[in-house]
Amino acid sequence: MTARGEFASGGIMLAASFLGLSVGISSLFFYTLGIFIRPLQAEFGWSRGSLSLAVLISGIVLAIASPFVGRLVDRVGVRPVLSFAMPALALAAVGMSFVPGNLFLYLCAISLLCLAGAGTSPVVFTRLIAAHFKVHRGLALGLLLSGTGVAAALAPAFFTPFVAAHGWREGYRLLAGILIVALPVVLIGLGRDRGPLLRPAAPSPRAEAPRISFFTLFRDWRFRLMLASFFSLALGIGGLIVHFVPMLLDGGMDAARAGRTAGLIGIAVILGRIGAGALIDRVHAPFVAAAMLVAAAIGCVLLVTGGTHLAGVAAMLIGLAMGAEVDLIGFLVARYIGLSAYGSAYGVLYGTFAIGSTAGPYLVGLSFDATGNYRLALTCAALLLTGAAVLLSRLGPYPAETA
Repeated sequence: MTARGEFASGGIMLAASFLGLSVGISSLFFYTLGIFIRPLQAEFGWSRGSLSLAVLISGIVLAIASPFVGRLVDRVGVRPVLSFAMPALALAAVGMSFVPGNLFLYLCAISLLCLAGAGTSPVVFTRLIAAHFKVHRGLALGLLLSGTGVAAALAPAFFTPFVAAHGWREGYRLLAGILIVALPVVLIGLGRDRGPLLRPAAPSPRAEAPRISFFTLFRDWRFRLMLASFFSLALGIGGLIVHFVPMLLDGGMDAARAGRTAGLIGIAVILGRIGAGALIDRVHAPFVAAAMLVAAAIGCVLLVTGGTHLAGVAAMLIGLAMGAEVDLIGFLVARYIGLSAYGSAYGVLYGTFAIGSTAGPYLVGLSFDATGNYRLALTCAALLLTGAAVLLSRLGPYPAETA
């Protein structure tokens, strides 16, 4: 199939997947986490370290669930998983709005939120796109995953003043409402596509065993290298995203300006997603990733040296790295592992990424509680991003037999 034919036959599917991902657990819900920190702290007196611990616990839940979600998608397809996960996530968001001032109950509620939403993560949507697009797989994944950039651009600018005016409980109810409105559009859009793509994919031409175990995946040194690099990336950048708005507010910005500045991350995520997607169809993907991660490390240095004065530039550079990560997971899994075990491999990598991206906010919160500022956290983030760039650059050429 030609590139034009791919987009003609899969355009509706791609658009529906884009919307579903945009309102899912890794997009709209992740990019609003930091907005709830100060209101919860003001109402209940919890420290930022305690609030960030909730993110860490939920990330562990998501990390445990993602490999199983990936294997489930490999077996039963996309629509059955989404038909359960999207309503469950909306219900969990409504439940969050009734959480009392008990830290343990709050930790349990946000963990259930991530468990309910595990089926709305990129593990589900990228499987569909990777199977359909071959000629321009990188660009298609970039377009799909720019949905997280749209959420990152719009959510802080809208939700920061909304939560400030109406409270954090109404903020969670609004999140649930957005998801409910999007649900029928996503399912109808996916339902209009023909072919086997909404069902388990046929075995790839590699003539391997029908199922690849997790143990077999871990024997592949490239897979282990990807695990280490994406964990370092997530650990370095996850804390920055969640704490970016509180960081700017502490630096003297008002809520509206802080939301707009944080929204620049989303714009850069969109540019990074689409730009990286187009590049990796032509340039060796690990080298593209390494360049973007180094740019993000420079953004961290700018925040240390320039503070809020350089926050806009830093937000754009950090957003570029966010724009490269999840679509690169999908592209690298398809090229280095293949499609027959795509869901399982992506699920493990995404779960590892989830642990890093949620451990990051907790560690950054602890660092802030200990030092009263974010300088140490930003320095460590720059080092982690640089290390991830080095690891990815050592993946080597693509195996000739993969899809």
